[in-house]
Amino acid sequence: MPAPEREVMAGILLGIESGIPEATREAFNAPGTTHAIAISGFNISIVAGALLGLTRRLPRRWPGWIVALAGVGLYTVLVGGAPSVVRAAIMGSLGILARQIGRRTFALGALATSGALMTAVSPGALWDSGFQLAFAVTFGLVAYADPMQTWVERRLTPRRGVSPCLRSTRDPPREGARGIAVRPRSGGHAHCGG
Repeated sequence: MPAPEREVMAGILLGIESGIPEATREAFNAPGTTHAIAISGFNISIVAGALLGLTRRLPRRWPGWIVALAGVGLYTVLVGGAPSVVRAAIMGSLGILARQIGRRTFALGALATSGALMTAVSPGALWDSGFQLAFAVTFGLVAYADPMQTWVERRLTPRRGVSPCLRSTRDPPREGARGIAVRPRSGGHAHCGG
């Protein structure tokens, strides 16, 4: 894979952002999309989903959920364990466990549990800006994204079918939810790692 795509992929998959050229960083920073190259719940869900899918064919002595939990833990350690990654790993692990016992995941409960666990292990994390941003962004997504999605759909969806605005690859309600939650903490800049 040629540069700078190679460096961007290393940032997205492994959190290694040191090799990303300044011009590429600016290209992500200008529209406020630097979160796209940060490790987050998206990465954790890919790891967990891939491992759950791959283990379906294994003998029953290797339950997929145990392999997925171990994989999420290993991935978290390999990428450096930033607060946003640890928060995502705890929430993802709770989701795997909920699925295993036949329950739905309650996102706000999982977020609160991850915060409680992280601060129990390291009380000083409460004053870490990475910790604060990780939780603010996730809270914004959990609390505001669905109501914003409904609001946007009601206003942009014509009576016959879905508006082309909603078919784009961007997700305005989720982007807006991130911005609402992060703006007070980030000094008006919505770049985050959540």
